[in-house]
Formats: sequence, structure tokens, C-alpha cells
Amino acid sequence: MSDSELSPLDQLKSKHNKEKKDLQAKITSLKHSIPKNDKKKKKEIMSTIEQMEGDLKAKHEVELKEFHSSLASLTISSNDSEVKTPSEQTTNNEQPINVEKRPTKAQKRREKKGQEMRRREEAALYDEQNAVFSQGKLETNAITQILQERSLRLVEIAPDGDCMYNALAYQINMELIVPV
Repeated sequence: MSDSELSPLDQLKSKHNKEKKDLQAKITSLKHSIPKNDKKKKKEIMSTIEQMEGDLKAKHEVELKEFHSSLASLTISSNDSEVKTPSEQTTNNEQPINVEKRPTKAQKRREKKGQEMRRREEAALYDEQNAVFSQGKLETNAITQILQERSLRLVEIAPDGDCMYNALAYQINMELIVPV
């Protein structure tokens, strides 16, 4: 975008950013001009740098105040109501209306996380509804039916990393308890 396409506030902010960059370049060159062992010169230059930064900050604040005061004076009256600039739009006993508020990175991240959670919940619900006809469920039902015909049952063993050992231990204990 060229300067003519930017709003006056954006133009002022870009001007301020350019001035800050120029000041940073001056500060860097001043710091590099200090001899290594000259503490007195270093103190002088550091105080000069602080003065320059303070002056620039004060100048920017004054320019922003002037800009906002000039916006306040540009209110236009219509037939029934008064139209104000976006930064001043208020209704009786209400807070100012934010015209264009961009979401922060954290808000975007939270929204993305929320969308992902909703997608997962929908997928889980879909899986739960279709679980009756899933291949695993059909196989489990067929195995259970065969085991019932043989007077056996299916025992669930917790998958904790020792499940093979636990399954064997269960079988051994069952043989000890119920003689064949």
C-alpha cells in the first residue's frame, strides 16, 4: 500500500516508526564511536542518547494528541443525531465502539484449539453412533457367541504394558481355582 492509501493515523504511525529506526541508527553509530577505555565520553554519549530518546518520545506523544484533538473537532452533525469519528462513537451510557479490532495471536490460538476440540467431539460422536456396525464390534460379537457355545467367556485384561503376563497369570489362577 502506498502512503496515499493509508489512513492518516496509519501514516502518522509509519512516520513515527521511521523516526524511531533513524534514531536507533544514530544511537548505534554513537555507541560505536566511543573509545573502549573512555568512561567519561561513554557517560556523555549515554546521557545524550537518553535525551534524544526522551525528546522523540515527547514529540510523538504531542503529535498523537494533536491528531486525536483534530479528529475530535471534525464531528459532523446530521439532522437527528451527531456523527463522530470511530474512536469517539458512543451511545448514551455505553462504552466506545471498537470499529476494527483484530484478534491477537493468543485469541487466534484459542479459537483454533476450540475448533479442533469441536471437530474431535464431533468425530467421537460419529464413531460412537457407528460403533454398532464397526468391524471390531462385529468380530467381538461373533467371538463372544462362539465362546458361549463352548461355555467359555472373554476376559478383558487392562493394557498396562504387563498385559501378556497378567493374562497368563489369570489363566494359571483359574486352573488352580477350578479343576478340570
